[in-house]
Amino acid sequence: MKKTAVIFLLLIWSMVLPAIILSSPENRTRTVMASVSAFNKGDNLIVLVGGRKTAVTLWGIDAPEVDQPGGREAVANLYRIVGHNRVRIEVVSRDRYGRITGKVYVGGTYLNRQMIADGFAWWDRHEAGAARDFQGAEVQARLAHRGIWQNDRNVSPFEWRKKVFNRNAELGQPETEPVAAP
Repeated sequence: MKKTAVIFLLLIWSMVLPAIILSSPENRTRTVMASVSAFNKGDNLIVLVGGRKTAVTLWGIDAPEVDQPGGREAVANLYRIVGHNRVRIEVVSRDRYGRITGKVYVGGTYLNRQMIADGFAWWDRHEAGAARDFQGAEVQARLAHRGIWQNDRNVSPFEWRKKVFNRNAELGQPETEPVAAP
């Protein structure tokens, strides 16, 4: 009788434990509905969630900096797609600055991919290497010379930031991140 009870408890525990682990916050995709209040960059939004302003970085893409060629156009394209609509954010993580990094949808449009397809963002291979649809969207945008790909001498935002950081360090100036609105 005792042995049967122990086996029964072990069986129940073996079914309950995976459910507990899978339902932990780290393993759950959190989805948030939000209103967009500002457009900082071509890959960054300021949204209102529960009355609080929160920065959201679009996962898997890297858009030109605002002071970089194509940067203002990227912000304008983001605004064109989103407008004053609410967005749905699938939270992926928080970045090193504490901002939400997420997959953002407006209506039926996957905003992250659309920015690449429109030619206003690079596919971030480091962050989203497995996102092959991003790769295909970037290849098509390059071939069609859309957005930033009209210029054959583009500098990736990563390289641009590195150059600006090095220049500011030489001048003894702090690194700043410009904010722009369309």
